[in-house]
Amino acid sequence: MGNIAIVYAIIGFNTPEKKLRFFYLIVSVLGLIGLFMSDTRGAMIVPLGGLVLFCLIIKNIKLILAGSIFAAFIYVFFAFTYIGESNQSIRRMRTAFRPTEDASFNVRVRNQKLIAAYLKDKPFGEGLGLAGVEARKYGDRYITSIPVDSYYVKIWVQTGIVGLILHIAIFVTMIMWGCYIIMCRVKDKQLKVTLTAMLCGLFGLMLSAYGNQFLNQPNSQFILLTFMACILNGAYIDRQIVQEKRTSSNQSK
Repeated sequence: MGNIAIVYAIIGFNTPEKKLRFFYLIVSVLGLIGLFMSDTRGAMIVPLGGLVLFCLIIKNIKLILAGSIFAAFIYVFFAFTYIGESNQSIRRMRTAFRPTEDASFNVRVRNQKLIAAYLKDKPFGEGLGLAGVEARKYGDRYITSIPVDSYYVKIWVQTGIVGLILHIAIFVTMIMWGCYIIMCRVKDKQLKVTLTAMLCGLFGLMLSAYGNQFLNQPNSQFILLTFMACILNGAYIDRQIVQEKRTSSNQSK
């Protein structure tokens, strides 16, 4: 829902056709409503993180200022005020901005300390499939008695610090290379908007994966890999669009 909210919002605000713009923005609002209804605190970083990256990529000063003000407003609202505290969803989401006051966060930190002590002499981890309590069916070990509660912690347990660094390095490289492709290689305006929306959604999902394991689940993997493929092939897709426009223009003459 967070991914839908940021992706469709970016596309919607940059779509010239009014009917399509209205449709995209409605989908974005519904995604945001679904996000709040889910009470999933970790998912809040998806649209916020995507908005931050969008502000860095876009070259429109007005949009950068508007996005920055909106992101700052959301942070101040949840971190420094008690407005809407009587609402359960708002109260629960507010704990994401005050992690030290959240019992769940403190438990996760304690579990990560136990995992760090166990993996101290295991630079390549415990092995694939041996992370979290759900892995007990593959091996009843000490490490499988500790919930990982995070996609990156799960990678850390399975492949060690070496695998984790490699994994994060691949993600960071992909995001940076995607930014370069969108900003310097893609010329078609609508394609640039679509790929920017995908990259921002993908960035938000990667940030949110710290608090949840969803990134390696089938549905999330489909989104992740599809977005990656489209973004990294952005220059090729752009050339195809330009060629098709030239062909169509020649035929019309």
